[in-house]
Amino acid sequence: MQTTYNTEYLDNKGEWQEVEIEISFSTSRDGIGPYEYWGFKGFDKGNLCIDISSIEYNKTTIPSEDIPLIQAVIEKEMDNIYSACESELKSMRDCKDEHDYDLWKESQL
Repeated sequence: MQTTYNTEYLDNKGEWQEVEIEISFSTSRDGIGPYEYWGFKGFDKGNLCIDISSIEYNKTTIPSEDIPLIQAVIEKEMDNIYSACESELKSMRDCKDEHDYDLWKESQL
């Protein structure tokens, strides 16, 4: 799955620049699935975990001396980047309500 995240950084000239970040991620659950305990049958679906596989941006339009500044901003804003991934998942789940089964099924890993 992919989503985008827009942020700003202060370049070496002291001017604010905007950068669009492409995020590739997958999801998994940490539950144990179906189980039986003393005759009780249950299902532990666990928590939804987001695994970010790559964070990319267009480096061809950015001066090379600004790249460490952007990396610092990305590290600082990781909580917001995870929130962007969660928002993308929510919009995919909302498609289920609109009967877009194929798109919804992708989010149910």
